[in-house]
Amino acid sequence: MAELERSKAIRTPAVRRAFLRVPRELFVPEVASREGLARVYRNDALMIRMPGTGLPTSSSSQPAIMAVMLEELRLRPGLRVLEIGAGTGYNAALLSLLVGPRGRVTSVDLQWDLADKATRALREGGYAVDVQVGDAQQARFGDRPYDRIILAASTDHVPRMWLDQLVPGGLIEMPLRLGPPGPYQQVVATFERDGDRLRSVSVVWGGFMNLRSPGDGGTDEERNPSIGVGERIDGPFEVYSSVVGPALATLKPQARRRLAALLAGPARRRSLTVPEGARPALLAFLAMAQPRRGVVVGSYGPAQPGIGVASKDGRGLALVVPAKAPNRCQVVQYGASQGKGTGLLDEELARWRAAGRPGFAGWRIDVAFGEARPEAEAPIVLRRRDCWLSVSFAAPVGKR
Repeated sequence: MAELERSKAIRTPAVRRAFLRVPRELFVPEVASREGLARVYRNDALMIRMPGTGLPTSSSSQPAIMAVMLEELRLRPGLRVLEIGAGTGYNAALLSLLVGPRGRVTSVDLQWDLADKATRALREGGYAVDVQVGDAQQARFGDRPYDRIILAASTDHVPRMWLDQLVPGGLIEMPLRLGPPGPYQQVVATFERDGDRLRSVSVVWGGFMNLRSPGDGGTDEERNPSIGVGERIDGPFEVYSSVVGPALATLKPQARRRLAALLAGPARRRSLTVPEGARPALLAFLAMAQPRRGVVVGSYGPAQPGIGVASKDGRGLALVVPAKAPNRCQVVQYGASQGKGTGLLDEELARWRAAGRPGFAGWRIDVAFGEARPEAEAPIVLRRRDCWLSVSFAAPVGKR
């Protein structure tokens, strides 16, 4: 609790009381019995389902980002709340305390076994939550609109149905995927309904598992191909450096081999100064901006995940990775000093500087629906299924 208050994740007495009153171990009993209460109350996400593939499909989110999201949602007694992604039920319990007995919380999960387990834990704790099973991207839940909607999983688009289930002036909060798979491709945005649009009132950094739909198929490698370099010495295979992302599927075999050879070789580095607290925003900016200009990859080198671009011929790779100092990044360049990948990364870095090197406080995201591109121009406009995401910044950016 003290850690959450020191970091300003918890800012109000109501959210503090909710965290003090809800026992997390009630919702993750397996972790409590296996690893003890100290593990349960660390400021960590806890994986709660590991299917046959070995990949987690659900978790109990990190308390710090949960607290931030609850604060940004501006909850008060009497509100009707829809939660998409019941998970363990822990967040739903917190929601129920914040809206009180006059409010109502409906929590939806696609996985019936998780919903059943969450229901049992909520009932045991005496929390008034209606847990339902279904696909919140395809079906409505409840007989009238909600004052608040919160997603406990990430999405790359906003279905029109969610807007229609929100009262005018209501808030919807979601982890939004802006770029390729990786640690910096998500933001947590809180939107206010303004007629037939959503306009962001808050943008912070946070990472969540993907929101699932029925029939999700394919292996993780098929969805997010990777290229890695490592070796096995009397033990498991150790990866030294790798890149991952769906754009790698567009590379020809010869280009993939060239890229693997680059990862095995030396790299040039140069320092990049970043305003305090703005480093995640820079990396999210690059993850969002790059797909229009080249092949985007996430770097998963040892303790240095980052965002960058590889040339389509595999002869160049440029990455931006965090440095040890909190206000520093490094630009890491593999291959030719003059290459398509390098030039485009430098161009996007120049655009970021022209924007005033904005942290998330300077971000504005609008969501519009329909086929027609929004009339209002923004530096970055992304088409996502049946909606448009328009991203602008507090300082002007040159037109694309």
